[in-house]
Amino acid sequence: MRVTSEIHRATGSLLRQDLEKQNPGRPWRLLLMNQAIIATRSHQAELIDEAYQVLVEALPEEALRFFEEGMQQMEALNYPEVARQVVEKYYNLWNIPKTLH
Repeated sequence: MRVTSEIHRATGSLLRQDLEKQNPGRPWRLLLMNQAIIATRSHQAELIDEAYQVLVEALPEEALRFFEEGMQQMEALNYPEVARQVVEKYYNLWNIPKTLH
């Protein structure tokens, strides 16, 4: 997680603009998604929270799907409670029903 954070901070502004939104294999997206996955697998709440905060700021359009899949993984892989709590927190924050009013 620390290494991916360093890479994230060192990334140039052009890449950070994330102009290729249609390309799921774009380096910026892969870096941030993998950073969040690595943090989740660390089972360390502080690292997970830090990576998820970066994810929602940089890729808000992909956050809910990531957290939905994370919730499925919590069950399938029997993650510890500390990791579950952070994933569930972000899932609940982003799983807000859309209404017209």
